Amino acid sequence: MSLRHGRRAWSDSHSAAIFFEFKHYKPKKSFTSTKCFAFMEMDEIKPGPIVIELYKKPTDFKRKKLQLLTKKPLYLHLRQTLHKE
Repeated sequence: MSLRHGRRAWSDSHSAAIFFEFKHYKPKKSFTSTKCFAFMEMDEIKPGPIVIELYKKPTDFKRKKLQLLTKKPLYLHLRQTLHKE
């Protein structure tokens, strides 16, 4: 993923977040469904590895009623690289 705007443009917004939706195809019903989602808040954007929790659908963009996907420790592991333009 690449963000084209400077970090200062969106780091001032404390309520902003980047969402990841994980989808899967259901061949019997012939459509794509959301399995789970994750998000990163702006203070988590920094170079290096990050571990993000996975949450049950539906995607809650307001982040009010979050439920973990499972009781087991299941996380999204990312490595972030920031480039200067």
